[in-house]
Amino acid sequence: MKSYIQILGASTTDVTPSVVVHFDSQRYLFNCGEGTQRLCIEKKVRLAKLQNIFFTRINWENTGGVPGMMLTLADAGTTKLTLHGGPNLTHFIAATRNFIQRSSLKLSLNETMKPYQDENLNMAIVQLQPDSKIMQSIDPTSTRKRKHQDESANSLETNDADNIRETILKKMFGERNINVSLCTEARSEVQKDRINKKSRVQDSTSERKMYERLPKVNRSHISLCYICQGPSVKGKFDAKTATELGVQRGPDFGKLKNGQAVTTPEGVVVNPEQVVGPSRPGTNFMIIDCPSTAYIPSLIEASEFKAYQGSSKKLQAHCIVHMVGDDVLESKKYQKWINKFGSETQHIVSHPKLCSQVIAFTGSARAQLRLSQIDNKIFPIPYFSNSPEKLLSSIPNLPRNIVEASSLLVYHTEPIQKLDKSEILPPFDPEDRELKSFLHKRKDYVGAIAKLNRGHTNIDQTKTSTHDVVVTTLGTGSSLPSRYRNVSSTVITIPNIGSILLDAGEGTYGQLYRHLGVLKSHNQMIGQSVNGFLKSLKFIFVSHLHADHHLGVIRVLDKWNELQGDTQNQPLYIVAPLRFQTWLQEYNDIQEIGLRNIRFINAEDLVYHKKRHYTPHYLKGLKDILNFKEVKTTDVIHCPWAYGISLEHADGWKLVYSGDTRPCDKLVQLGKDATLLIHEATFENEKKQEAIEKRHSTTGEAIDVNDRMNSSFLLLTHFSQRYPQVPVFTESHAKVGISFDLMSIRLSDLPKLSRFIQPLKVLYHSSYGELDSEEE
Repeated sequence: MKSYIQILGASTTDVTPSVVVHFDSQRYLFNCGEGTQRLCIEKKVRLAKLQNIFFTRINWENTGGVPGMMLTLADAGTTKLTLHGGPNLTHFIAATRNFIQRSSLKLSLNETMKPYQDENLNMAIVQLQPDSKIMQSIDPTSTRKRKHQDESANSLETNDADNIRETILKKMFGERNINVSLCTEARSEVQKDRINKKSRVQDSTSERKMYERLPKVNRSHISLCYICQGPSVKGKFDAKTATELGVQRGPDFGKLKNGQAVTTPEGVVVNPEQVVGPSRPGTNFMIIDCPSTAYIPSLIEASEFKAYQGSSKKLQAHCIVHMVGDDVLESKKYQKWINKFGSETQHIVSHPKLCSQVIAFTGSARAQLRLSQIDNKIFPIPYFSNSPEKLLSSIPNLPRNIVEASSLLVYHTEPIQKLDKSEILPPFDPEDRELKSFLHKRKDYVGAIAKLNRGHTNIDQTKTSTHDVVVTTLGTGSSLPSRYRNVSSTVITIPNIGSILLDAGEGTYGQLYRHLGVLKSHNQMIGQSVNGFLKSLKFIFVSHLHADHHLGVIRVLDKWNELQGDTQNQPLYIVAPLRFQTWLQEYNDIQEIGLRNIRFINAEDLVYHKKRHYTPHYLKGLKDILNFKEVKTTDVIHCPWAYGISLEHADGWKLVYSGDTRPCDKLVQLGKDATLLIHEATFENEKKQEAIEKRHSTTGEAIDVNDRMNSSFLLLTHFSQRYPQVPVFTESHAKVGISFDLMSIRLSDLPKLSRFIQPLKVLYHSSYGELDSEEE
């Protein structure tokens, strides 16, 4: 039997810390933040045998990739999955009910924090609680925030609240009536159960409204650590001794290996212990999550670790993965605790300052490097740092066997215990000789670029010449992340006014980080760092509640909220389907994401062709903060509560975003004479029937919508992931551009994109946009 521990995410901004443990029969995943699924695709880590996911904490850093992962696993044929974690795990999964439902997946939740055991692992779970005094010194507002949040939890009976969540979960992962609110269904069933038990039930309008959202929960600060032991290893079979005892080769040898006695032809009984050496205990490893120095007292006092520590230790800890917060590893108390495990233990440490901010998705970065040869401002090379901010060796008093985490770092647990760095790939570096050699091989591409640069020096800027507004397509793929394209997200940057997010699929914050970097000078066109962008963020539009369009919003809000501080009241406007507000409120029960400063507007209230006798609340504030003349939506042809949007600015430009839709006459009317239409083009023209069935558009249909709208320019996006890098090219069209991940362009430069078609055709000369094998 072979088994090993593998680091997936290693505290980079692309992917938060995660670990997968491989056995022949199963995979076990510890934490699943945003980007975990895409990283597995990039690194070819197969999770087909994944049946259990364990969380150290129930917050977005550790759980943000789970909703998308569940959808992908279910669609790939996984029928059984169990999630293990601390308090509020059930609440978190139930809160996803409006966008995560799969009848084919049997989902189980284990929130009991009791020991876990199966054929591969024997696992003890250690609960860590923060010291309130230390927590107060780290964050002076933490106590007040916690008290306010705890008091906000409603007084619904605990049993009823739990029953509502459990009922919802059964309906999410089974047959249900999709036209009825799951909370309403659950409430109805719980009430019927109480009536059957002759319990008094109130049935008022206010109570019905309350149950449209989940019963509130108190936030938990518990961090879980896992102490794991693999299966015991059978002793070595001594074939020579067995033969000498008269055992014949064949089935009898197998019986002895499996612990069964056999009788020789001479009638002698041979027992297994006569020919099989003693078994040895399986490998012991630990997953430690110490989020801050406030958790250190609880960690060092935990009795479960003491058997592995000190001179009288009874058990050997072979490998420990440490996921630590700021200043934890520098703490003398933590250093003393970690050294008690002895010099034989292998330690692997994950922290953003100790782990290099290497690019996790190198396939996309390589593609961006090649595109940058066309225009390095429109296609800037992603930000990266291949050197850690702080060297692990600079921290004194650490064990000898300690290394920083790296993606694909392996610790073999069976048949031998050892660290293995052979799977770690060289980091992306645009100065790498191999990458540069690409240009020498592709003279055709270099020639096409040279021809492009010789001609068309004067750009037609008739309608957009005065506009420095920048459009950045962070994610341009559909459905699920791929190696080359992340899921939907587009940024609109209005200089000296603010920024807008049009959808934010999983991984959006990571894309922002790679695009903008940590210094203002990294991206010349945008002129701001990722923190600068967050401070300028004024408006998020979510077109509909499919996971690939909004799962990145929570992390963006979390990072945005961190920068706001406790006293600032900079508002952030969100226009989205009403049920998205419910999702935000229910998730905010678990983790503070700054809802106090969010102004929510129901997208339905901005639909231009529906008469109403009121002005939507917060609409004036949204217009004023971004200097808009009009902000209007329309229902489009995709799924219930799917919307497109039109943004008309006082400076004279008008931008229209389709979201996901079939060609829509209402959108055409809404976007008349737009400066720019950003429209989905999920399928090539030959796939029109599939586009109809899935309520998407083909490239040709998007162009037709643009022509009927009389828009000055069309930017195509949301391409099916069956086209790995680019969609099938359309015929030359002066008003059409193809979007790529991390592409930035000013409105005034949009006509440049149509001129890039020829060099792009040369670069991606195969029928589905794949690069030649030697370029991989």
